[in-house]
Amino acid sequence: MIGEIRDDESAAIAINAALTGHSVFSTIHAIDPVGVLERLCQSFNVDRMTAAQALKLVLSQRLVRRLCPLCKEVTPAKAEDLRFFPETDIANPVSARRVGCPACRHTGYAGRVAIAEVLMFDPVMVALVENREPASVLRARNRERGFMPLGQQASILAQTGEITFAEAKLLLPTAQI
Repeated sequence: MIGEIRDDESAAIAINAALTGHSVFSTIHAIDPVGVLERLCQSFNVDRMTAAQALKLVLSQRLVRRLCPLCKEVTPAKAEDLRFFPETDIANPVSARRVGCPACRHTGYAGRVAIAEVLMFDPVMVALVENREPASVLRARNRERGFMPLGQQASILAQTGEITFAEAKLLLPTAQI
């Protein structure tokens, strides 16, 4: 267990331990699972192929504030609410806002909901890394395998009234905003 990878030395220790067959669990700041690979290579000078061989699974998660189901106000979503968000299969998207009541201590929120994206380094993903495919290709491949990006998950939660659009917007890639 490595608390957090923050420098070249801790990255090297984690990678070497993983390559020698140890299960290594750690944290690293990145925007998504592919960002972990990119961060290891660009910020901590880990060889890209070595990182792909050492990594087995990367989980990126965020906790978002869930609106109180007792007092939130829900209205049909407007075009301006949806303009930054990816298309979803939600037939009648809504927009919800927090209000506050005794049940939520007048905060408008009732707990949190986890949003998570997984990246598995199977032989196909390792081959993509070996072929020096860009991060966009790795992300596309991960979506093809059924793993939904954090921003898309947040969009669904916002359009169903579980969280606010403002909260969901925090999880979108900055290029979308």
